[in-house]
Amino acid sequence: MSSWTGLNDSCRRPGYSGYQTPQKVIVAMGNAAERHRVATELKRSEYKVIALSNCHDVLTVCRQSSLLDGLITDMELGYMGGLELARCASQYQLNLAVICLSCVQPRVHVTTQLAQNGWQWALKGPGFPEVVAQKLQTALTTLVAS
Repeated sequence: MSSWTGLNDSCRRPGYSGYQTPQKVIVAMGNAAERHRVATELKRSEYKVIALSNCHDVLTVCRQSSLLDGLITDMELGYMGGLELARCASQYQLNLAVICLSCVQPRVHVTTQLAQNGWQWALKGPGFPEVVAQKLQTALTTLVAS
């Protein structure tokens, strides 16, 4: 096996783009156990994860960070809903992949707004951290291709 093969294999890992730079993702969830499960799954896929519990901290990180690649958030998160948080965060971070999480099917107008922005949603349930990791990879790949 040549050294090029090893390099190319590592570049194809989900959490990496370009020259092995880990993609930075915020996980914003009020429930600490769920936040930990999602963060652990994303770290397993080699994303750099910033796990936060409230909207204020998320927006502070978005303002202060040079580049964030993704935002995973609850639809309901304290003082601000996930859709509103995504709108605010995307003002600071262009080309932000967003996945909003919900315990129930979101209303039609919410799913329409998510789709109009190119964002996704996922149901919380058994195995949802793995689903989130897959959706994030798809969203990031789509952003890179566009």
